[in-house]
Amino acid sequence: MAEASIYARILSLLAELCGETGLAPDTRLKEDLGLDSIELVQLVMTLNHSFGISIHSSELVPANLATVALLAGFVESKLRQQKEQTGGIGT
Repeated sequence: MAEASIYARILSLLAELCGETGLAPDTRLKEDLGLDSIELVQLVMTLNHSFGISIHSSELVPANLATVALLAGFVESKLRQQKEQTGGIGT
C-alpha cells in the first residue's frame, strides 16, 4: 500500500472518529483533536481491523501516536514488517 494511500485512509478514520477534517501531518492526536485514552484504543482497534495489522499495547507510545504523520509512519512500518514476516503473502 502506498504511503499516500495509508495517510489518506488514516485521515478518513480520524474524521469518522472525531469529526475533524482538514488535518495536517503535524496535527496532534491528544492535544489538537482531544482524543482521550478510550478514543485512542478505539483508533488502534480500527487501525488493526482496517489495515490487517496488530498493534500491541507496548507500542502505544507518543513516538508512534503523537501526530497524524507519526501515526501514518508507524502504520506503514507495521505493514512493511508484516510483509517481511509473511514474505509478501496477502499483499
